[in-house]
Amino acid sequence: MTRKTREREALEKLSDLTQKVFKIIGVKGTQGFVGLTFSEIVDELLRKGIAYCNDDFINGLTELERQNFVEQKSVSKGMIFQLTDKGDKAFF
Repeated sequence: MTRKTREREALEKLSDLTQKVFKIIGVKGTQGFVGLTFSEIVDELLRKGIAYCNDDFINGLTELERQNFVEQKSVSKGMIFQLTDKGDKAFF
C-alpha cells in the first residue's frame, strides 16, 4: 500500500468519524471545536465521554508510553477509538 493510499484511507476514516461525532453531539455542539487541532478534539471527546480509548491499545503500550498517554492524554498513531453510542470503531 502506498503512502498516498494510506493517507486517503485515513482521511476517509476521519471523515466518517467526524460525521458520527456530529450525529452524537449535534452540529451546534461542534462550534466549540472550531480552531482546535484534531488531537485536541479527540481529547475533548474523551473528556466528555463521547469516545473512549480501546483497552487493547492501552494494554499494548510500554510502561513509559502508558504514563505519557495518561499524563498528556496524547493521541498516538495506531490508537483505536470507539464511539460510545453504538460502539462504532475509528482507527487512527
